[in-house]
Amino acid sequence: MYMARLFAQAIALAGGTATIFVVLKEDETSSVKTKLRIATKGRRSLVLPDPKTVEVKVPEEPSANVPLEVSKETMDSVDFSLCTNAMVPRDLFIPIFIMTRDRISSFQQTLESYQRTFTSPFEIIILDHDSTYPPMVQYLHELKMNQSITVVPLKEKNWGMKGGGALKEANSIIQDYLDQHPRVQFYVFTDPDIAFLRTAPDVLLFYAGLLQSCPKFNTVGPGLQISDIPSRFTKKVSNGKQVFEQHSRFWTDVPNIATWNGVGYHVAKHPIDTTFAMYRRNVPFKRLQGPSLRAYAPYAAVHVDWYDDSENLPADKVFYTKRQMGANNW
Repeated sequence: MYMARLFAQAIALAGGTATIFVVLKEDETSSVKTKLRIATKGRRSLVLPDPKTVEVKVPEEPSANVPLEVSKETMDSVDFSLCTNAMVPRDLFIPIFIMTRDRISSFQQTLESYQRTFTSPFEIIILDHDSTYPPMVQYLHELKMNQSITVVPLKEKNWGMKGGGALKEANSIIQDYLDQHPRVQFYVFTDPDIAFLRTAPDVLLFYAGLLQSCPKFNTVGPGLQISDIPSRFTKKVSNGKQVFEQHSRFWTDVPNIATWNGVGYHVAKHPIDTTFAMYRRNVPFKRLQGPSLRAYAPYAAVHVDWYDDSENLPADKVFYTKRQMGANNW
């Protein structure tokens, strides 16, 4: 069964489809032309100059008398108390809110990783926190004009270390979006530097399955890989610790097992600040909105800034550092 799971994921990464464990009647679908806003399958890069249009399959509205059957993924069990079996539709749509400022190199890598990895539907909403670095300003404009990606300029200049500022404004924007999209069950908030480089393609569905299964947890996100952080990254936090020392504590607890489509994966109770985290629609966004679960490989992620040469930073990060204004960034 484990090999079947890997085989299915390999097919998905190649752009194909596979059905295992659950076999249901396929929906009737109709083809709709739309600009690239919701990523489906494939490996289209977000930095292409003009993607024109792509054809995606949109389910028809179900008849009043005929229930719509949708292929689903199964969270069979999670070995925490109060967790139950849960079903997640494969076409579950997730909006992803990315708060960013100036750091175009990390941001591009993050966006491209979404396109390469995620195979379930998602939408990107960029919350621009006063970017002034010229290449970043131009890139955001291109995303908005050529890719039809929503870019929302934030009014608050302060990041919000004490719960106000841009973070509070971000929550207000998210709540407005959810009010306008009552069918959205989950959403993601993230910094612009969390990339999914070696991650299973159904990762968004896996996180949603955990939230659906375990109501006592408010957020779910990836564990951040630390085993391959290069020695050239020497930046420290205020307590004097380097990144490996600061984050190794998240990898020392005995993990729990989440059984997803018949295969067990490790998860652990750990806090999530503003790195990639999925929330239920009724849970407002704020820093450290716990209790939280982090997932280990193959549902972990990479903090791309941890692979920089601290003595030879790219120009965008030098620019960003000079006008950081209290942002909680490595």
